[in-house]
Amino acid sequence: MCITMADTLDDLIRFDPPSKSLFTPTTSSLIVDVEGFQMRKDFFVKELAFVNPITKQYWVGTFEPPHGRQTMKKKYQQEMDWTTIHLHGLTWEDGLYPYSVAFYMLNHFGANHQLFAKGRQKCHWINQHTGLSVLDLEDIGCPPAKDLPFSSTCEYHDTRQKSCALDKATRLGTYVVDMFAMKTRVS
Repeated sequence: MCITMADTLDDLIRFDPPSKSLFTPTTSSLIVDVEGFQMRKDFFVKELAFVNPITKQYWVGTFEPPHGRQTMKKKYQQEMDWTTIHLHGLTWEDGLYPYSVAFYMLNHFGANHQLFAKGRQKCHWINQHTGLSVLDLEDIGCPPAKDLPFSSTCEYHDTRQKSCALDKATRLGTYVVDMFAMKTRVS
């Protein structure tokens, strides 16, 4: 469980996985996913999505950059261009909401919902910026979202060709609900 800030990713990986019973989806569960730019140790969120796996309701938004592109080294500008072209299709300049709204939304939804995300690094990033507990779907053997059936469309990019936070959160939510339904039928 990503509830304590770790100094390194290796420290984070040493956490004991939570009980699988904590992964029972409810109407107060939210799957969270993000897309953005990784620059050295910093991650800058460009797209944030929350999906309720039971009700299928969602919220998705894109965020303005926290600072201008011209303030970054040429190397990072080239990495951003590569990420835009080959991964998610979002440019550094894209964004509907001010950057600070991403953290407001994480805190707003996280205060009243149990958050789930896939991957220690993502859980750690959310916890680091909010202090919220996030359950890691890897702890229950959830496969990568790209290996799960196509699930949704997004107004910000083509989800069949680009990585999308909304699509990944929807795919992961469907997997969790299906896995729980299978588990209860067997019990």
